[in-house]
Amino acid sequence: MNLRWRSKTMRKLMFITAICAVLAAPALAGPTVIVYQTGYSSGSGGEFTAKPIGWSWNPLPYYDTSTSNIGPWDPSFQTFCVESSEYFYPGTEYSVTFGDNAIKGGVGPLGDPISKGTAYLYHMFQNQDPKLTPYDWSEAGRSASAGALQNAIWALEGEGGGINAAYTNLLTARFGSVAAAQADNAGLYPVKVMSLWDKGYPGDLSHVAQDMLVCVPVPGAVLLGMLGLSAAGLKLRKFA
Repeated sequence: MNLRWRSKTMRKLMFITAICAVLAAPALAGPTVIVYQTGYSSGSGGEFTAKPIGWSWNPLPYYDTSTSNIGPWDPSFQTFCVESSEYFYPGTEYSVTFGDNAIKGGVGPLGDPISKGTAYLYHMFQNQDPKLTPYDWSEAGRSASAGALQNAIWALEGEGGGINAAYTNLLTARFGSVAAAQADNAGLYPVKVMSLWDKGYPGDLSHVAQDMLVCVPVPGAVLLGMLGLSAAGLKLRKFA
């Protein structure tokens, strides 16, 4: 009798556990992204193609035709790396979170905010702004231009790289100096950091991959609320 009771109890527990797992699965699901290597690169940087999966907002309307849906990975948009010493595997699906800071950006586990110079240059790139005169959009010159812009972004973020004369002039004309362009973006331009994590581990610093750039349609606080990333934020704050 006792054995039969225990057997029934175990079966009930296993059934309840299975039901809980099924019910929990959608709650654990979150936005992901696959980033592909394009031909527009120079060394380890340059343009990359990001394919959003399961996002509750669509970044594509905020990109020009020259910076979206390139190659066979539609829908997609072009992006750049923020960190020079963090890596990812092209073609791999990653969990993704969004914020103002590059994770582990050289100043502690929470990273540092992207600069207004970086946000300004990427915002112009995303729009194919005519003022981004250093950028050559032709097939012959785009790879070199992508490499130069990547190096400028790394330099503005304190990640090495270097800023050529054309970008120096552009930043100086807009902000007064390159040093002034390195101040925090603080919502000045609608650009956020798209942080990549091993799939299923968003917010876990032992599973961080690369930080990249994305144009956003709404202020950051509203965007984070829409995406329900408060849990990831709380997880990160534990490391502050």
